[in-house]
Amino acid sequence: MKMWNTSFVVFVTFTIFSISSVYCKEQFSQQVAGDKEFSLSQDAKSLRDAIVGLGTDENTIVSILTNRTNAQRQKIARFYQQQFDKNLVKDLSNDLSGTLKRIVKAMMMEPTELLAKSLHDCINRILPDDSCVISILCTRTRYELIPIIDKYLFMFNKTLLSDIDASTDGEYKVFMKTLLTPMMRDVGHVNSTVVQQKVKLIPSKPDDCDTTKSNNHALLMMMAKDSFEQIRFIIFEHESKHNTSISEAITANCQDDTLAKAYKTIINYAKNPAAYYAQIIKKSTAGLGTNDDTLIRTIVSRQEIDLAEIKQAYKQMYHTTLTSAVASETSGYYKKTLMALIGPE
Repeated sequence: MKMWNTSFVVFVTFTIFSISSVYCKEQFSQQVAGDKEFSLSQDAKSLRDAIVGLGTDENTIVSILTNRTNAQRQKIARFYQQQFDKNLVKDLSNDLSGTLKRIVKAMMMEPTELLAKSLHDCINRILPDDSCVISILCTRTRYELIPIIDKYLFMFNKTLLSDIDASTDGEYKVFMKTLLTPMMRDVGHVNSTVVQQKVKLIPSKPDDCDTTKSNNHALLMMMAKDSFEQIRFIIFEHESKHNTSISEAITANCQDDTLAKAYKTIINYAKNPAAYYAQIIKKSTAGLGTNDDTLIRTIVSRQEIDLAEIKQAYKQMYHTTLTSAVASETSGYYKKTLMALIGPE
């Protein structure tokens, strides 16, 4: 049996604890503190007064909602319905507008509801937004995908798989359908005996990435099914042996650009989840205009999971704080909401 090289053994020993903590947060979301002493009746009354009073009191709305966890916001909405026989989300939507309305509606959704709706919106555009779909589906384990798939069916009375099938084509379609079929990506599992064998699957010539060829089935299955922890080990082993990164190899050899984007998303996320999301936020605020859909989805969906780590990664990567970067691209109560969700640096 071939012996492991020393660097890989050291890498496995050194990182096994750190990666398990990173990916456990993906499975068991750590909530922000919120206000443990909050009063359902007081919050509901204050929100009602802010909505029905003379003019809208945005300050009160933003202050209450940004200082509550998602679970607390769901309780407030249910109490509001019982107390006033009104739907809080509808009342807020009718009273707010623009980007503030969009971020408040996102905050009032349950996490799987937000992601299911985001997927539906991105898939059903005139030109489907593959980047949005990839960023949601290719960065999640089976424990996160199954609730999203179930919520999608509940909300839209059709399966996510059928919508993916209808809106995609080529090698990318083959991959995405494989990603969403039973036995989806596991979490935490690392089989050290196959890592070096799987390094050989990384494409070195164009034919190696063609999913229509049966001999490339193993690469497709690795990208769709292997745990992020195992892929991270594969990345390390590949980069310790070759002068090019896996992302560079994929760019050079995957002819289907959308498939290449999906593969590179998986690689980048597996390598460093916080850095991946920092890059997503950076792209959403770069260039002419801000991609508010991406910015809202990322900040709201990650706030109770790993936003603290994302802030650290952003500062290391771009030599500025996430707060200052987002503040420079937003304004008004929308900006105030984002600043409250991001919190102090």
